[in-house]
Amino acid sequence: MLWNKRKPSDPSRVAENSANQSGYRVAEPDRALTVIGTLLKAYGRFAFDAAQPAESVRERCEDWAQRILLGERSARDADATPAMSGELLVTRDFRGLERFFSEQRQSEGEYVSKSLGGLREAVLSLARSLGGSVAEDRDADGQVEEQLVALSRAVDQGQIKHITRAAMSVIEASRTFMQQRREREARHVQKLDRELRQLREEMAASYHASKSDELTGLAGRAQLEQQLDQLLAIGMLLQKPPWLLLVDVAAAQRDGGKPRPVPDAALRDIGHCINRTFLRREDFTARSGAREFSVLVVDMTQAEVTSATERLLSAVGGAARSHGNNAPSAAVGVVRFRPGDDAERLRARAMLAVERARRDSFDGYDVSL
Repeated sequence: MLWNKRKPSDPSRVAENSANQSGYRVAEPDRALTVIGTLLKAYGRFAFDAAQPAESVRERCEDWAQRILLGERSARDADATPAMSGELLVTRDFRGLERFFSEQRQSEGEYVSKSLGGLREAVLSLARSLGGSVAEDRDADGQVEEQLVALSRAVDQGQIKHITRAAMSVIEASRTFMQQRREREARHVQKLDRELRQLREEMAASYHASKSDELTGLAGRAQLEQQLDQLLAIGMLLQKPPWLLLVDVAAAQRDGGKPRPVPDAALRDIGHCINRTFLRREDFTARSGAREFSVLVVDMTQAEVTSATERLLSAVGGAARSHGNNAPSAAVGVVRFRPGDDAERLRARAMLAVERARRDSFDGYDVSL
């Protein structure tokens, strides 16, 4: 029929004919965008802590999903077709999405490869140490057993002179092997200490590269808890026990005795003081609460930790004076890791140290060994 015919140039007819000839349905752009958004959200939901914290990756994936699904709207160019001029143009940054995803996957791959490589070296080192220890122990046990057999033979013979000589041989052999074992263990501990410190520095560096607290630029509570768990697992194997510094910020008092709120600018300045005081790669600094900061320190003596704490309080005092009547104060609880400590017990000891510091000088510090 004439009234059912369409012009050959009709786009819908061209698309329909093309689809019928190829055997495939016409692409569904809206469905494709929905799938991309769903995949991005799923990728973010199952992100893990790597070069960036999982929470940061999750937020970036959500942001990209919204940008791709909704697009960015802008007015069309005035030079466009008159019918289109003044209309809103929706654009989507697919190249930016491709770049984000590629860089993220590359970063995760490098992090996993590096972490597995460090763990593999640590396991191999431990295996080599245990293998050498077992071989040396077997040799020592064999020699001591020979001496014991000789002593048993002398006792059977009943000759005091031979018994005395055999007993002295057993004592000297045991003393020698115990000394050798202590020296060997000391060497192993030193080697393991170096490797664990290097692994610890690499883990801390990966988190330093992904600060998450927007106000201070320090790591957040989640990163602190993970770092603390890792340090508790290896801390007692280090030659020098690690330390936790808990910095509590108190607001200035009003005339009526009610505390003032701590301004964001003051918290930011204190965060900068902490960052400038603990500059080593292995030092881990974090904002662990609304008015609380935490520092994890390794490879420091008590005198060195005390000196660093005093420098921090001096810097905080100088920064606080610039805030006039809103100047806050800081008290620091310093605790050394003990065998058997867990995160909750360690933090409780640090809070008690802060209370003692507040009681003694309000803006001082207290050290708990």
